[in-house]
Amino acid sequence: MYEISIGELLENQRKEKRYSKSMVCRGLCSVTALSRYENGLRVPDKFLLEYLLQRLGCDSKQYEMIISNEEYYEMKQQRKIEECIEQKKYLEAEAEIKNYKKMASISKPIHEQYVFYYSGLVKKYIGEYMQAIDCFEKSISKTAIQKEYKQGGQELLSFMELKVLRELGDCYQEVKRTQDAQKIYSKLQEYLESHSYISLELEQFYYGVLYKIAEQEYQNYNYGTAYDFIQKTYVGMKKHYLVRSMKEVLELKMALEEKMNFLTIESKKDYKDKIMALKLLKCTNEKEMLAYMEEENVRIQ
Repeated sequence: MYEISIGELLENQRKEKRYSKSMVCRGLCSVTALSRYENGLRVPDKFLLEYLLQRLGCDSKQYEMIISNEEYYEMKQQRKIEECIEQKKYLEAEAEIKNYKKMASISKPIHEQYVFYYSGLVKKYIGEYMQAIDCFEKSISKTAIQKEYKQGGQELLSFMELKVLRELGDCYQEVKRTQDAQKIYSKLQEYLESHSYISLELEQFYYGVLYKIAEQEYQNYNYGTAYDFIQKTYVGMKKHYLVRSMKEVLELKMALEEKMNFLTIESKKDYKDKIMALKLLKCTNEKEMLAYMEEENVRIQ
């Protein structure tokens, strides 16, 4: 097995991609600290290392890391927060976020960004979009200069930073700040297309951004442009067997083909069959599946 030190990995990847130290560490640590990491004089903690590797275009999951007890308990608490949100237990999620804030290293920008991001998600899911926007704007400000990012410029972003920006765009869309949302989606598309994908997770994220652009164009009656984006989304997701959100993609694709007058009876039936199959896949148990089938009047021959 090939072994490489963390410092060598950071330095080799940075030099190979011709990034300056200030580009890589902006908002995360000082240039001096990054130099020490690269020279093997210090070792970054797990969370900082993940951000640095993601900004360098590396999949942090490919590397083995030894973590401290403190980092272990922080990770455990993060998982509690994420599980509460996945299960739609938003009051419990808020309580777990408060517990997370009490941990020792919460003053670090990365952890503060995490807190504001998940606080924003809770606000978004309960429909409090203005408060969600405030959380997401505070979240991105911890490690990225939002104003400069909106205007363009060369910045490196971790997956968390990309997610914060996407959620911010979604909330802008909800409160009818469509131009602000469009700027974010366009910049995310530009950024992702100028960097190689490091994981299927990031690939899925990219197609999610294209879907949001297609949705915006559809709402603005730009059906041709919307169809180009949704077709690119569909082809890419199908190629990589990405099922999550495919139902929404097919629904928008069908709606566009209907608006553009080239949806045939056969293709409409095919779309509806696929959408129904995807809905059934989302059912978590037999009871839920049977309830859906009864609602849609589905009968098994």
